[in-house]
Amino acid sequence: MVDFTAMKHALLLLAFIAAPAIAGPPLNFSVEVTKDHAPKVVTVMERQFDLGQGSGWHIHHGTEMVYIAEGEIELRVGTEAPRVLRAGDSVQIPREMPHTATNIGQVPVKLIITYVTDSGSDLRTPVDAPAAN
Repeated sequence: MVDFTAMKHALLLLAFIAAPAIAGPPLNFSVEVTKDHAPKVVTVMERQFDLGQGSGWHIHHGTEMVYIAEGEIELRVGTEAPRVLRAGDSVQIPREMPHTATNIGQVPVKLIITYVTDSGSDLRTPVDAPAAN
């Protein structure tokens, strides 16, 4: 079940820090948000990919929200068809969903990413590419 309260907090954090993070040096921090007996951690960070660089296939133990601040990426989520996202686009990736992103543009990509993950879990876990249907 999706914890919308934690996601609302994450989106508010993103709104408050996105503009300064884009304009200034990278900003990374975590805030622990507890809900009942299932503690979550909200992490907001800036990530950059040079031309042709990508993330490799991976999952997160929570929800990921991505805002493309600059550039263009090809996003592959599970076995879905690849999607192209450009500056100004955003996407939400569900927990435990295998995905990868690659810079396919002509300039470095800058992403502002908000994660709402299980407390104590690794932020990112590498996985194999999902088998095609």
